[in-house]
Amino acid sequence: MSNESLSQFASFTAIKQFIDIEQKHRNLEWLKQALAMAIEVELSTLPPYLCAWWSIIDPNTEAANIIKSIILEEMLHMGLVCNMLTAIGGTPRITIPKYPGPLPGNINPSLKVYLSGLTKDYLKNIFLEIEKPEKPIEVREIQPLKFAFFLVKDAPVQTYPTIGAFYDEILSTFKYLNPQINEKNQLIAKHISLYKIEKIDDVEKAITEIKQQGD
Repeated sequence: MSNESLSQFASFTAIKQFIDIEQKHRNLEWLKQALAMAIEVELSTLPPYLCAWWSIIDPNTEAANIIKSIILEEMLHMGLVCNMLTAIGGTPRITIPKYPGPLPGNINPSLKVYLSGLTKDYLKNIFLEIEKPEKPIEVREIQPLKFAFFLVKDAPVQTYPTIGAFYDEILSTFKYLNPQINEKNQLIAKHISLYKIEKIDDVEKAITEIKQQGD
């Protein structure tokens, strides 16, 4: 592997740059750097949810329980990606997110994420944008803090790749490269159902879980 390819992938700042690399030109370093980017994305979603959760006075309300469950899911997602990276010889590194600002990887580039307590506007303008599915949706308010979702026919196609598409590329590259997987230094955490990545099937299981919970 050349130093040029190492620096090329390490310099990528958008998931589109990773996706645009043809499969035949992807190597273990591509996979490590793509997973490092995914870790940044997963971490960046935690502070907004945490701030909203902390702002709820009664922790036993439905809203508090829903947001807490999302926080635990996001922690699981980040943990799984860290284990994937560790499994192929990489070392997860934590980059502290900056707010207000865009999501890492140039995901939904028009979105500027900021930290706030829970409000209807924050739910609609930040949370629903962070969790935006791959198919366009229309959001209609029914009750305070409750929304209905409807698929939009003939909606304009997004001009940027989604995190789901990025995970699809990571999975396909795992299968293409079939790298040696090592359980050493991976973490488990029962309270968030975090498990080790021991084989390629575990990678597929983890990515499927991340995508399903993110939709």
